[in-house]
Amino acid sequence: GAAFERAALSALGRELGASLDCIGSAHDRGLDLLGRWEAADCWLAAQCKSHLRRKVGSPVLRELEGSLLSLGRPRTLGVVCSHTGFSRAAFEHCRRSPFPLALAAFDDIECSHITGFYTNGALQRLVPTLFVAECPAKVRGHDDALRVVQVVLCDPTRGVPPTFCDQ
Repeated sequence: GAAFERAALSALGRELGASLDCIGSAHDRGLDLLGRWEAADCWLAAQCKSHLRRKVGSPVLRELEGSLLSLGRPRTLGVVCSHTGFSRAAFEHCRRSPFPLALAAFDDIECSHITGFYTNGALQRLVPTLFVAECPAKVRGHDDALRVVQVVLCDPTRGVPPTFCDQ
């Protein structure tokens, strides 16, 4: 719903530094969020799926690919945001897609933490400096260490930058 879209917008802005707008409407071309990720020099278009109990499947990725085609903007990254995870078929579809795609998994409907940011080869070619650091972190409200990720862009001549995992 709209609350999840706003939470995902906030989280992607906070974690990626992307400048996004909620565009969900009757004429949104199947997209919920759209804007620029200036640091990566690309557009970012996202679908937010707030399913209550089931994982997001590959049909959602096919819909996103159609939305990216109709959008017609070069250098556009497609992201599917979910707090319930992704099916094996969704991961496989993402991996094989010729479109630059990412699956953004959040720990809850408020998008408090990104727990997974899975990318495909097309995205790695679009943004070769993209690096996803995954590390356990003790998070208030969780009994066990929660696996959280940080998405960073790095200068290939200087190596991978320090992440919150190193702090």
